Order: sequence, then C-alpha cells, then structure tokens
Amino acid sequence: MGILKVRVGVFNPKAPERTVETEAVVDAGAIYSVVRRDILEALVVQPIKGLRLLEAMWSGM
Repeated sequence: MGILKVRVGVFNPKAPERTVETEAVVDAGAIYSVVRRDILEALVVQPIKGLRLLEAMWSGM
C-alpha cells in the first residue's frame, strides 16, 4: 500500500458537466474518500449522511 499525490477531477454525478480539478493525496489502502467542503459546495453536492473523522497528524509528504 502506498500514498501519492495526483491531480484529480471531482464532479457531481447529477451534473457531470461541471468539474473541479484539485490535487489529492491518494492512499491505496484507504476506506473513505475525503473532499473539502468548499469543493463539494461549489459542485452543489448534497450530503447523504455526516460522519466525524479523526485527522491524524502525519508529515510524510
């Protein structure tokens, strides 16, 4: 398993013509994908449910 940075396009499946490109940290062993709130709001993505996650401090990148 590894971690790397990549450029990704994030879009709302209900409006796929609108895409926001951003840099993302990809963890090959991750269970969840996390996208910043401001990006989701710009794409008018509505939450299905909320989940609080604990952010661990890591300075490997």
